[in-house]
Amino acid sequence: MLNEIDLKMITMKELGFSSAEIAQMFGRSKSSVICDVRNQTEQKIDKRIWTVDDLFFHNIDSEAKAYILGFIMADGCIYDKRLEITLQESDKYIVQFFLNAMHSNNPLRKNIIEDKIYYSFAIQSEQVIVDLYKLNVTEKKSLTLNPPPDYLIPDNLYHHLVRGFFDGNGSIWFDKSVNNYKMNIVSTKQVLEHFRDKMGWSHNTIRLANKKDVPVYRMDYSGNNLVAKYLNQLYDDASIYLNRKYIKYIDCKNRSGK
Repeated sequence: MLNEIDLKMITMKELGFSSAEIAQMFGRSKSSVICDVRNQTEQKIDKRIWTVDDLFFHNIDSEAKAYILGFIMADGCIYDKRLEITLQESDKYIVQFFLNAMHSNNPLRKNIIEDKIYYSFAIQSEQVIVDLYKLNVTEKKSLTLNPPPDYLIPDNLYHHLVRGFFDGNGSIWFDKSVNNYKMNIVSTKQVLEHFRDKMGWSHNTIRLANKKDVPVYRMDYSGNNLVAKYLNQLYDDASIYLNRKYIKYIDCKNRSGK
């Protein structure tokens, strides 16, 4: 059973303290802290100290569920019956929103990679993973991802799912050379085709994302009017989105007059 010191050490590690800092605070050696935190974390996960709504993805019936599902399709990671999401520091608020929506008390983990700060969380729930698999979100999905079955996503929520995917794996930028906004979404060909058809977007815009022998595709649109038109669909009655992309959408919308 984990004692108070064990839990403090785990929490400090997840908040970004180094093993050396924790060792100094608790009068331990660095190697013992590394070993103990690893073992204690495994115990903590086994005991389900951190909670989550196991049935969150069992029925996609709200904006939050559709948006988070789209984001996980794009940028989530499933491994060893765990769901993990990592985002840059400026997007920390959206990671916290995910935890709140899923009624999870998991702490955010602060990670520093090449001098950049990221925040992440990992949720362990067999039921969550089972339901995500039913929605075609699986391990090692980058090159094999399929859209979720239509009967599991209500039509009135589909644009929220696509917006979540766009926030996770899409881009919008202003091209000064042509004085117009451009947008794209990157995924497998089957996902992009499904999004395009469900949203009623123009065809003949899907192409390989790079010249390497990797089946990753990109769906591109350009022009203030067209980009604003399509993003108007995604942001219709939206309350959840990445602020940095939303700001560009508003600028594009103002330029287009739509």
